[in-house]
Amino acid sequence: MTPQSNIEKFPLSLRLLHWSMAILLFSMVAAGLVMIESLAVWQPTLLTLHKGFGALALLLVCIRLVIKIKANTPSLPSSIPTIQRFAATLSHYVLYGLMFALPLSGVLMQYFAAQPVVIFNIVTIPAALTPDINMFALFRVTHEYFALVLIGVVSVHLLAALHHHFIKKDEVLQSML
Repeated sequence: MTPQSNIEKFPLSLRLLHWSMAILLFSMVAAGLVMIESLAVWQPTLLTLHKGFGALALLLVCIRLVIKIKANTPSLPSSIPTIQRFAATLSHYVLYGLMFALPLSGVLMQYFAAQPVVIFNIVTIPAALTPDINMFALFRVTHEYFALVLIGVVSVHLLAALHHHFIKKDEVLQSML
């Protein structure tokens, strides 16, 4: 990524990926929370969709990372203190890490449950031949904790964007709209 102070907005491709992934991740977390609380007849269908959209999220974050590395992007305003710049950079690294780690931990959870991951009936990621309950449990808990951390980091990200827009009245949020 090459921050440039004269650029006012993120490229359209990054803005579209940002907002579509925000909706996708919000939906995925909501579906995950509903699934762990329900044994309803529709739960297996939701799990199948959750797996497919999780794979889509992993693909989109790969595309997004490549575009972000190559694109010229707006710099943060010079009025932002160094510690806040560091926090913003760190939070973005954590967000990207979670966008990779969540789907991968979900795939590994299903692998060790001996359940293949069928992605929209197009691609199948194979499963272990026999279940390993200990590894399944490890990745299930890991997947859950990653989701909880994602909720926290996204909440801080959202609050920071709103703080910039409504309190600081700078162009940070506008650069992504």
